[in-house]
Amino acid sequence: MALDKQQLIKWLVGGVRAPAWDVVVSLDQSTVNEVFAQEYVKRFAENTYFEPFSSDPEKADDSDAIYLLHGALLDRPRLSFIKPDDSMDSIARLSMALLAGGDVGLTRRAERWLVHRVEWIKPLHAPLLTMDLKLDDTVIKVGDERRLLVDLSESTNFQLVFGEDSSVQKLHGESFEDWFSGLDANHQTFEFGQIALDLPVGFAPQTYRLRARADKDVEGQGAVEVFISSTGQESTELPGDNSGFKYLLPSGVEAYTGTVLFHPQYAIFVSIVESITRHSAAVTPYDLVYGADGRIQSFKLRNLELIIMDGVVESEHSDGPPIAIPFHDFSMWEVPGGEFSVSADEHGGADVSWEVEGQVKFFNRDAVTTWGPYKFHKRVVAKLSGEPPQYDVELEVIDLDTEDYPWLTPIWVRFLVALSKACVNEVFKGLMAHVSRPAVERLIKMSFGNNFLIGESPFTPNIALLGWFSSHLELPRLNVEELIIMAGATHAFSVSNGVPIAKWEIEPLHKDDPNIGTIDAKTGRYTAPADAAFSGDFMRHRVKATTAGGASGYALLTVVREALSLTPLAYHLGTEGSGVDLMAGTTEDASKLIWSFKDEDNAKGTLSARSGAKVRYTAGKVGTFHVDVVLVHDPKTKLTRETCLVSGSNFATIYVTHVEEGDKEHSVHLMVAHARVAEPEPPTWEVRFGPGQISAEGTTSVYKVDPKASEHFALIVYKGTHPELGVEEEGFILLPLPLTQYKTAYGKLLENKATAASLGGH
Repeated sequence: MALDKQQLIKWLVGGVRAPAWDVVVSLDQSTVNEVFAQEYVKRFAENTYFEPFSSDPEKADDSDAIYLLHGALLDRPRLSFIKPDDSMDSIARLSMALLAGGDVGLTRRAERWLVHRVEWIKPLHAPLLTMDLKLDDTVIKVGDERRLLVDLSESTNFQLVFGEDSSVQKLHGESFEDWFSGLDANHQTFEFGQIALDLPVGFAPQTYRLRARADKDVEGQGAVEVFISSTGQESTELPGDNSGFKYLLPSGVEAYTGTVLFHPQYAIFVSIVESITRHSAAVTPYDLVYGADGRIQSFKLRNLELIIMDGVVESEHSDGPPIAIPFHDFSMWEVPGGEFSVSADEHGGADVSWEVEGQVKFFNRDAVTTWGPYKFHKRVVAKLSGEPPQYDVELEVIDLDTEDYPWLTPIWVRFLVALSKACVNEVFKGLMAHVSRPAVERLIKMSFGNNFLIGESPFTPNIALLGWFSSHLELPRLNVEELIIMAGATHAFSVSNGVPIAKWEIEPLHKDDPNIGTIDAKTGRYTAPADAAFSGDFMRHRVKATTAGGASGYALLTVVREALSLTPLAYHLGTEGSGVDLMAGTTEDASKLIWSFKDEDNAKGTLSARSGAKVRYTAGKVGTFHVDVVLVHDPKTKLTRETCLVSGSNFATIYVTHVEEGDKEHSVHLMVAHARVAEPEPPTWEVRFGPGQISAEGTTSVYKVDPKASEHFALIVYKGTHPELGVEEEGFILLPLPLTQYKTAYGKLLENKATAASLGGH
């Protein structure tokens, strides 16, 4: 349940609320997803995250359907967090667009494999591959160069979202999961950012635990909670539902997008160590001491020299008031083993003790004189109270061992004791003057690269900070985050949050991109390169908008060779009433697309609509089989695409008996299985759709095709008279192209050869 701001502060005042963690961050879920989407574009450096993969997702010997992917090209994963139904089942979802590749579906009917779907994927209708990761069980580690690394090996619920039903999506997802599980550990790790902070040695984050949490009182609201540990422990439990741990984003008009809690002991240790490091020339002037619970309990100084400038020492004596003796510089050497301990209390303060043993030397630049070094052994006991960033400090310096200087008079002994005591006092005050919370923007940045603006810092034991992401206030937000544009076309980019842009730029994603187009640095109008300027179906770039202050926003730009695409390319539906979704992708307005039959007068099927990006085709009643060609037309670009839809059944069964691969020509040998009797009339073979030629001899034929043909399927049709029944019969077969990409599919089709032989075929 979300508390209002005052209720949340009251709860935080009650004590340390996440004692096992150094830092707890709660971030508005929708904002995090927006920031990660922007980071996805900003960090995009390659078209693909994985090497192109091919898969044969046959799950069992008795499976009646398989779906083959070839040369699947996935873009880089983008991360988002899913609002759970309850706080105990939070999910991170990675999604990757499948930008290119071939998709072939086969079904087994009457112990015979048939190709029923052929598709070639393009960016305009790129399906998404999604995979889920249960955050509660996931540890995010800090790798080299402070990279945040997520282990994806335990991911579940893989789905490749095509237009067919969920069972097909699941099969495709399981295929990718099988392939993914065989990758090495490096490829099963997702880097979602880099820590942008520089904390002292031993205090930087080592592990992160994340979870998504719903605001059960506000529908659709949620937070991403980040639990940060500097000790690297993986077994620390997250506070559960019964722990009383509250939803940390307050409700109310402030609409804060983030809350940060620092464990007070961690924050004070970091501040003291940073202060000591600031005054010392040593790289790491301390060694950390850990308690049984794995937390830092103290640190020991090592050969430390602290330099304080412009000190004043008051010397007490019996003959009059104290004498103030100014010293422009003094330095103090700490012998190894001096120990700093901090104990935080439940009110936001802390007790600090420092046992220090060493030597002190005084300098007076005006008189060019030096005194010392003098030995000392003391303990400083201090109480910190008040509000950060500036604590009130009450301290006492206790002499543990008064040095005996036999060659000095008692008054000088007292004077040196006073000097050393005052020196330790000044050093401690100088250190504690810099004690404050660690700079929150360095921690909250994590992977985002976006500053976190503090709105309020109420004084609580947890050192709480409430504020906003600057992405909502300062960073340019482009009116489109991902855009697909036709080669040679133009687009005027702009920002949606009114931030003035000083400079627009277009950046290549590959160093060898020959031509990335041009963008007007002042107006943001982009002109894409002509299709002759690149090879392949598409190329990708990044658009960058920068303010006068140096803040930048990004958009991912895909330039395609064709402005209209249609899926699937070919489909065999079967009986009357069966259907398939037809989806078109366009760089223009998809709602204006027009659907029609190529031969309206002879169409057997029906379309659910005649306009829009998606329609459903339903097979009608046919005698044997029928081919409907459905067209989609874009009135803006004047482009038209078509799909071949076959309904009905084969009465003449066509088998693949042999496949030949040559450098210049591929051949597929086909036959119709009949008893060996004479044909009353010679049959005919036809390449109804697709490239290549066919040569026939009775019930056998050879289909030949150039392996470099651009078409991705062929529909072969046979007509003849059944030699026994004396009736006219027809048959067809779908063949995916090129042959070399679909060896598994042709392997399945060749399995039918045994059936053909048993029926008297060759």
